[in-house]
Amino acid sequence: MGMKRINIFGEMVRKLRKRNNWNILELANKLKYSKSMISHIEIGDREPSLDRIVLIAKTFNVSVDTLLGIDSAERDYDVLMVENKRLNKIISDIGMRVKERMR
Repeated sequence: MGMKRINIFGEMVRKLRKRNNWNILELANKLKYSKSMISHIEIGDREPSLDRIVLIAKTFNVSVDTLLGIDSAERDYDVLMVENKRLNKIISDIGMRVKERMR
């Protein structure tokens, strides 16, 4: 069973796009990407190359650290809550496995 990866980068792109009152097409035009590519980035299906990540950060006028969620001051509460839920599920699954093995 694979674990779903947290999509902090995509969440930050969506957050910053909305903060700038841009729709997906407007951001796609600024970055010279297709509308579908922006959608895929936001939902975590695709990740741009490093040079494109730098371009996206410049477009939003933020650091790459902020865009990647490394700057904790910029990480949204809801993104942290998703991460917290994922970790709680992992802990719960481990607890259930330990109980099963102890039987």
